[in-house]
Amino acid sequence: MRVRSSCALLLVAIAAITFGIIGCRRTANAPAGSESASQPYPVRGVVVGTDPANGEVILNHDAIPGLMPAMTMPYHLEDPSVLSELHPGDLITATLLADHDAAGPTNLRLKNIVVTAQARPDYKPAVNFHVPAKGDNVPSFKLLNQSNQTIDLKQFRGKVVVMTFIYTR
Repeated sequence: MRVRSSCALLLVAIAAITFGIIGCRRTANAPAGSESASQPYPVRGVVVGTDPANGEVILNHDAIPGLMPAMTMPYHLEDPSVLSELHPGDLITATLLADHDAAGPTNLRLKNIVVTAQARPDYKPAVNFHVPAKGDNVPSFKLLNQSNQTIDLKQFRGKVVVMTFIYTR
């Protein structure tokens, strides 16, 4: 009788541990934490176009396992300033963040965008500008110097000025 009750108790303990572990495990589609937690998904696709007014890129992407099949659709960007570096035909990789609620994924947005292949390496947007010639007057403009002071080019009229513009990223 004692052996049976020990076996029964052991089976109950194993069942409790098993169901407890299974009960705590997330399903493949459920995000960790709260209902609105963002879940990252790797995405790869081709830029079809950009919409700077809305901070979006239109992307023809491969299937995103666990989220959606391959399709073409617009995505908001975490950092809209990246739009100036994206051109139609560029191949990119990125991280797609999706908030999840009871209805499914919402608030889809891209971050960590990397251009892996440029469609046209010599791509230059259509810009109308005047290339200065020797003797042309330089129009006045204002800049911030390294001391965070505004410098107006007109204050140097009639003087020799040497300028350097350095940009790093």
